[in-house]
Amino acid sequence: MTTNLTHIVFIIPGFAKNEADTTCMPYLQVYFKALQNHGFKISIIALHYPSKNAVYKWNNCNVYSFDKYAKWQKPLLWLKAIRTIISINKKEPISVLHSFWLGECALVGHWASKIIPVKHLNTLMGQDVLEGNKFCKILPIKSMNLVTLSHFHQQVFLKNYHIKTPIIFFGTNKKDVIKNKTKMIDFIGVGSLIPIKNYSLFVEVIYELNKTNSVSAVIIGEGEEFKMLSQKIKDLNPDQSGENEIKLLGLLNNEQVLSYLAQSKILLHTSNHEGFGMVFAEALQQEVMVVSTPVGSIFESPNVMLANNKNNLVKACQTMLTKTYDQQFPNPFDIEKTIEDYKNYYKI
Repeated sequence: MTTNLTHIVFIIPGFAKNEADTTCMPYLQVYFKALQNHGFKISIIALHYPSKNAVYKWNNCNVYSFDKYAKWQKPLLWLKAIRTIISINKKEPISVLHSFWLGECALVGHWASKIIPVKHLNTLMGQDVLEGNKFCKILPIKSMNLVTLSHFHQQVFLKNYHIKTPIIFFGTNKKDVIKNKTKMIDFIGVGSLIPIKNYSLFVEVIYELNKTNSVSAVIIGEGEEFKMLSQKIKDLNPDQSGENEIKLLGLLNNEQVLSYLAQSKILLHTSNHEGFGMVFAEALQQEVMVVSTPVGSIFESPNVMLANNKNNLVKACQTMLTKTYDQQFPNPFDIEKTIEDYKNYYKI
């Protein structure tokens, strides 16, 4: 295969419906834009979102989306996606297929790569590495080109499936820094309000801190635990006549998230599992310190403290409240490094 790469086709579950949609796969949007700036042509296969049969433009690249299919019709969707990839290849030869998530997207990428044929790379995401991934039984994972997102991610996959993968971090664009000298928010949480993200622990940590310190906190995100968390915040609030100590802000677009991060002093991340955790990169980019459970890509530094239970998280938060962001240890997650690492694997 030539190393003069020009055209990458990405296969993902869903993508932004237009350029104003910054809430859908923001980390991939950063990556795709950076690749284009490096001279790559990219096309995007979006299997499930937006749910319409269309070809539309996003940042001067083609996005191919499909109608909504019932669960029992999924094989028809996969076949249509494969046919679309074959059609794209006839118009402009594909240099490599890159799928994200070791699931339906990997299945489509694997079979399309056998038909064209072309190299296929799959990046595992989030919970793909956990036990019970049925696609690990369907796909020949031991012979596939797989990438994980962090040492934590890699080790969970190695334990469960006995395959050691290379690691490639996601990254942020240095141009996306929002300078804000005033940190008006003490603690911020960003992520889906689902059980594995464990925002119930976030609420408990803030409650413990407020026994000795008056701190402000916000959580950005939506999900099935929104009502439960709202009620828990009210139940733990010692002043029922006042405002809740933690504000649930719901789903915000990426620009708003970055703006809130820029106003915050500490990212408190209490998740039970994280493949990478793009919010770590985004927080450090906005000069926000981090207190987190030991998940995903994050590691200790003068700007980061890790803890694995409520008491230690509280102590770490108390310590961080006495500090300021150390600019001698800048954000290690740079999109340029992400591109450099992936380019090496694209050329294999």
